[in-house]
Amino acid sequence: MPRFRVTFRKVVYDNTGHARAICQRIVEVEERDDASAQATAMQRFCDLENITNWLNHADWMEIARVNQLLARPSICDNRARHAA
Repeated sequence: MPRFRVTFRKVVYDNTGHARAICQRIVEVEERDDASAQATAMQRFCDLENITNWLNHADWMEIARVNQLLARPSICDNRARHAA
């Protein structure tokens, strides 16, 4: 079954007023297609964040098909958090 990495991002503003795209969480799933992977990742994100709507903690998501799943849990590291 195909594997997908879904990255949830939120726009925040720094002290100079510049917008930054901050990685909130990465969720990886195995699903049959992009749409199924997106739905599963949204539900898992909500469960992990203890929320009912993923838009409460993120503004958008990016989905990519991958060959290998991450070996570690799905919280973003500092390098991803500072990427803009």
